[in-house]
Amino acid sequence: MLEDRAGDERRNAHLDLHLQRERPGADRQRSAQRRLGPHDLHLRRARQCCFNHQRGRACYEHHRLQRARPAADDRRPERDDDHARLRRTPAPYFAQLCGEITTYDYDGVGQLTKVTLPDLSYLSYSYDPAHRLTGMQDNLGNSISYGLDAMGNRTLEEVFDPANVRVQKRTRDYDSLNRLFHEFGAQNQPTEYGYDNQGNVKAVKDPLNHVTSNDYDALNRLWRVTDAGVGVTQYGYNSLDALTQVTDPRNLVTGYSVNGLGNLTQQSSPDTGSTVNTYDAAGNLLTQTDAKGQLTTYTYDALNRVTLITFNDGSKQSYSYDQGANGIGHLTSITEMNPANQVTSQLAYAYDLHGRVTGETRTVGGVQYVLAYAYDSAGRLTGLTYPSGRTVTYTFDGLGRVNQVTTTKDSQSQVVVSSVLYQPFGGVKGYTLGNGQVYSRGIDLDGRIASYTLGAQSFGIGYDAASRIQFISDFANSANTNNYDYDSLDRLTSAVTRSTPYAYNYDAVGNRMSRAAGSSTDTYAYSSSSNRIASVTPSSGPVRSFVFDANGSTTADGNNSYAYDTRGRLMQAVSSLGTTSYQVNALGQRIRKTNSLGDTVFHYDTRGHLIAETDAAGGVKRELIYLGDIPVGVVQ
Repeated sequence: MLEDRAGDERRNAHLDLHLQRERPGADRQRSAQRRLGPHDLHLRRARQCCFNHQRGRACYEHHRLQRARPAADDRRPERDDDHARLRRTPAPYFAQLCGEITTYDYDGVGQLTKVTLPDLSYLSYSYDPAHRLTGMQDNLGNSISYGLDAMGNRTLEEVFDPANVRVQKRTRDYDSLNRLFHEFGAQNQPTEYGYDNQGNVKAVKDPLNHVTSNDYDALNRLWRVTDAGVGVTQYGYNSLDALTQVTDPRNLVTGYSVNGLGNLTQQSSPDTGSTVNTYDAAGNLLTQTDAKGQLTTYTYDALNRVTLITFNDGSKQSYSYDQGANGIGHLTSITEMNPANQVTSQLAYAYDLHGRVTGETRTVGGVQYVLAYAYDSAGRLTGLTYPSGRTVTYTFDGLGRVNQVTTTKDSQSQVVVSSVLYQPFGGVKGYTLGNGQVYSRGIDLDGRIASYTLGAQSFGIGYDAASRIQFISDFANSANTNNYDYDSLDRLTSAVTRSTPYAYNYDAVGNRMSRAAGSSTDTYAYSSSSNRIASVTPSSGPVRSFVFDANGSTTADGNNSYAYDTRGRLMQAVSSLGTTSYQVNALGQRIRKTNSLGDTVFHYDTRGHLIAETDAAGGVKRELIYLGDIPVGVVQ
């Protein structure tokens, strides 16, 4: 089923969409995530479900040219119009059970004209007489306008703010076969596409005239790419069109063995060695043996969900599902055990009837840490409770976007950010911090950050025609300007600051060959049979030599030594200052660091943000607060 969500999990309807006609390429992939896209005009069947721990799953179906009917034995129909177009979901009973209503409006010819979300924000759509999408507008007045040629190709895209000021622009033209020929930025910087006789993209020329060329075999499979630096990458395939070989510009070969079912059975890499996989009859990965001969075994349940991973040293990860209220169909816990079957860490999740995480309990070193989530009636995340008891709450603007973040601890509340502003149909462009300082971004017509201001400091950012940063300048003092330059592969070759110039050089695959800082230069050497670094020779001082294990992990770098577990995760680093040990959980997150200064436990939310650091007993060292993915506050 496709998941239809807007913003911070604002919509949680699950729709199976079977469209009467599909659009090719990326448009087909957007599906429900683009709010039932304006071109998805005729709905054959829509199915919406939510979960209740007492009643199980309630689902409703709509069939083209039929009245709505409840799925299975639940005879409580949704509302739709006389043409069986989805009009409102859920139905009154469904709304009572699930609590969130999304409404769809249509014109007389069946075109979707408006989608109203549970928080009453909406998008309206407009069409030309040929029934082609020409624009959309939200309830705050932000709008997108599309210009079309006679064949319906989109030649112009413009974004406007509520004052009808254009804030973004992009144009395109097409060849006689309706293939994209040029794409122009707001300053008319062109990217050009060339094609072979079969319609494959033969060449791409960027606005700086850097050309990447593609060659195809008789079966229209990409077999060679020549980059703008004349580096050549080649691809090989078997008779089933599965990729079997990649040869990089240094002529190093990575091989892939694929069975008749398309499963990768072996990968042979000059950098990571040989990895061998086996599969069960359902195509699930059953075993994996790495280049060090370490065997990992996977176990699954009847629904092909992984339930146990056993590693070469006897340590394990077990996975549980369907437990607790509203747990059906969800991962409810992950438990890690050492070779002695002692629990080293655990993650446990609780859900609401919409499948949203309401609680997460992490156990590290025998200490439990609980993180709680709260949502409003529109499905928006309104608050988090940290393991320390600190709460972070969010309020929203008319489009359901966060416009204020407040934190409370020990009954003391503080505004972290307020007056959050957004680029139309884009990201954050400004806010006021709790101390009164204003942060703002200036966005150019290509959607790039052109300037930013924090308090009394303002900086400008300049770009070249290929959108690479050329300079960052302090408006108050032009002497505080950093300048940057790049090669034809967009790799940084020069960074000139007020105090020191830096220069970088690379080989054909992007390995750094030298780094100059002022009059000092470090040079790098690599293995002739892999891309593993062999040594670094500084302008003064001893040469640093590197050592790797069979899996390609660095075990020594001339100054420090490193140790890994059977999963290839860094477990220990030894330097002249002492030994630091690390613990990593099943999600790949570092959750504990131990050194001579003691233990630090790291805490994350469900989006992977680091939100807190504590000692081993749970005492808070610092906590971090976010606006979306932007860290906006640190409490310590």
